[in-house]
Parts: sequence; structure tokens; C-alpha cells
Amino acid sequence: MRRDRDPCAGIAIPAHGIAIPAHGIAIPAHRIAILAHRIAILAHRIAIPAHWIAISAHRLAAFGEVSRT
Repeated sequence: MRRDRDPCAGIAIPAHGIAIPAHGIAIPAHRIAILAHRIAILAHRIAIPAHWIAISAHRLAAFGEVSRT
């Protein structure tokens, strides 16, 4: 696209001068965020059942305390 033919090119071309380098940061940052999200999902797959076990254990312990008195 040539600037002399399209008045929008006067804005679009300089905007690309900002947008292209910004993507150089955004794309790797997005990849890191996806990886972090995958790690978080795996951590929750472990943590959620662990919490169910802990809640059950606390309920059993509380029931045991009540039945002793």
C-alpha cells in the first residue's frame, strides 16, 4: 500500500511500527501464560481431590470428638 494513494496509510504504516515490535513481546508473553495456565490446571487436579480428602478427614475427626464426649 502506498501512502500517496491511501490517506489511511499515513496512520496505518506508523501504527505498524508500534504494533509489530509489541507483538515481539506479546507473543512470548502469551506462550508463557499458556504454560503457566497448564501448570495451574495440573496443580488443581491434585489440589482439589486433596482438599476433598482433607475435608473428609476433618469431618471424621470432628465426629470422633463428638462421639467421645
